[in-house]
Amino acid sequence: MTSLIKKSILKFLTQFTSNLTPDDIQLSSLKGEAEVRNLELSTSALQNLLNIPTWLKVNHAKVNHVGLKIHLMSIQTKPIRITFDHVTLEVEAIQSPRAPNGPSPLQDNSSGTNNYGLTESIIEGIRVEINAVSMTFKSVAFTANVMIQSVVVFSAKGDWSQTHDLRETRAKTDKEVISRKKIQWMSFRLEATWPDAAPVKLITNQGEVRIRLRRRLADCVVLANKLEVMLDDLLWILSDRQIQAALLCVKSLSDAIEASRRQMMKLQRSNSDMSLASSDASTAANPENHIQESSQHFSINKLDLHICEESADASSVQLSLYDLSVDLYPARKAAKSRKEFVPYTSAMMARDRWVEPILNVFREDFKLLREKSKPVERVTKLKENVVILRLRNVDLYQVSSPTRHNSEGKKLFSFGGKKLNLPSEIPLFHYEATEYYTPDGSDYVLPHNNQYIQVNAPVIDFDEETVIWMSKILKNASKCINEALVELGIDEEKDASTNDHVDMLVDIILPSINFGELHLEASSISLTNRFLQKEWLRNFV
Repeated sequence: MTSLIKKSILKFLTQFTSNLTPDDIQLSSLKGEAEVRNLELSTSALQNLLNIPTWLKVNHAKVNHVGLKIHLMSIQTKPIRITFDHVTLEVEAIQSPRAPNGPSPLQDNSSGTNNYGLTESIIEGIRVEINAVSMTFKSVAFTANVMIQSVVVFSAKGDWSQTHDLRETRAKTDKEVISRKKIQWMSFRLEATWPDAAPVKLITNQGEVRIRLRRRLADCVVLANKLEVMLDDLLWILSDRQIQAALLCVKSLSDAIEASRRQMMKLQRSNSDMSLASSDASTAANPENHIQESSQHFSINKLDLHICEESADASSVQLSLYDLSVDLYPARKAAKSRKEFVPYTSAMMARDRWVEPILNVFREDFKLLREKSKPVERVTKLKENVVILRLRNVDLYQVSSPTRHNSEGKKLFSFGGKKLNLPSEIPLFHYEATEYYTPDGSDYVLPHNNQYIQVNAPVIDFDEETVIWMSKILKNASKCINEALVELGIDEEKDASTNDHVDMLVDIILPSINFGELHLEASSISLTNRFLQKEWLRNFV
């Protein structure tokens, strides 16, 4: 009996490990418990399981102790519990993207023959507890050490709380099942180091990730998923040189991330006609748990950033960001209605009203172009990637120095929504970017990418000393980053596609600028670069 159970456990664990034998498993069959020590994890299986981006490569993964607890008498309602003591990872950023991830070991159903049954629900309900995760991250420009404490992964109820009955974590219909998974941790610590600069340290308290999966019962295929990363308040104190180093870190990774993103876009194949969704298609209100399309979301309640100057002046500026959120909707059908987005705000309505006539012109011109062009054997469906950034409030304080104390908390930039009695749901800043593409990379005529920005009730109390101080910090940062990129051999040349025209509209609502004795106000200001000519079509007709 013990040997049979060991073989079953071994069959499951070998999907994630290397060089594991039955003798390595210590088993107590009566208690339903097992443990393994000094376990080497398969890097490829880990990449597939976590769907790690292709600009990252896991070089090494190890666990010093793994415990397994199975409630044999109530396996349908109580989760299998897997505990890890200390997980050690070595991750590398690579300039050229590696091969795409394969199917997850837990969801490898490429043949589409297994329906959603007892086995799938048991595996889906596994609870994972990790005492500590240590990760070393290496790139061309810097090295980072990450420590995460007390990580718990569990299936959750509709209100994202824990439950003693796994059946409460799933919502089933006749054809689909929606499941919820939650990841939470107690603390997160990051320390990044690079030559000739002080290390940058980032410490956060509790955070969580919420995952919703919508799968088809017939074959377990994932139809859509929604991922939400939510962080608590964060305080970050940086010197001007640390700001330069942090920006260099982001800059050095940007090309690799972009190459990986392009690779994933090419993998999304489609053989249907190239078309845009009708703009007047109505979208019915969806239940809270319904996931119509895949999306990723990031939010943080408050970010306090203190920037200090490393000089005898010791000047500093405080920047506070409130309710920052970033939403990503990848690989959507172009021009599909966005009314199902949550929230669907007045700024998004304004963007839709602006873009609609632009897309209508493209529809008409594309029909004309197809009539005058030779028929093609294979066409593709037009897709779009959508990024939305919202910021409810910003407080940028004036510079403070030993000779100039900002004890009264005077601000250079703030949000005047409360003073103007604006509705609470209207944020200070809304940014919405749309990128159009063809999944197979075919050289079709595409509508211009577009970006919409709305700024509501910005209040600027002009302060010359603060503006000069900030311009000096930014100028020095730009110079140091460019010099460092040259030393690292990172090519700064941009692809020609990055110079393509982008339609932009900036709406500034109720701005207020105070120059002391001079006070400027306006009801609204709109700035756009939208061309009235059809220059993009001239080279094709």
